[in-house]
Amino acid sequence: MKKRIEKLIEMIIVWRAGIRLDYAIGKADKARTGDRYYVMPDAFDRLIVMRRKGMRTLRRHRIMDRRVRMDDLLRESFYFTPDRAGNTAPPVVMEKKREMYLRYVLRHRHEHSN
Repeated sequence: MKKRIEKLIEMIIVWRAGIRLDYAIGKADKARTGDRYYVMPDAFDRLIVMRRKGMRTLRRHRIMDRRVRMDDLLRESFYFTPDRAGNTAPPVVMEKKREMYLRYVLRHRHEHSN
């Protein structure tokens, strides 16, 4: 019985995380005016939408490590919009990024519950 309840809780957490990611993706797509926007977690594990200029500001104020580069942001983000030229990632990559976010949420949940 306990395993079923735990599985149900995990399913609800994944469902809610998917809704949060969809909302952040919608905000990124809506904000896009030509610049590429990225969906990333902040220090409190909330999803934020930022662009290159925001990353530079975070590095300048030492909130983000200065060694972080745009390639790191592209690789570690949970979603990114097309760039100015319209270049976007294939749907397979975007699906992998979604799975990456859901794994992140579950892993982080287990780290905080222990």
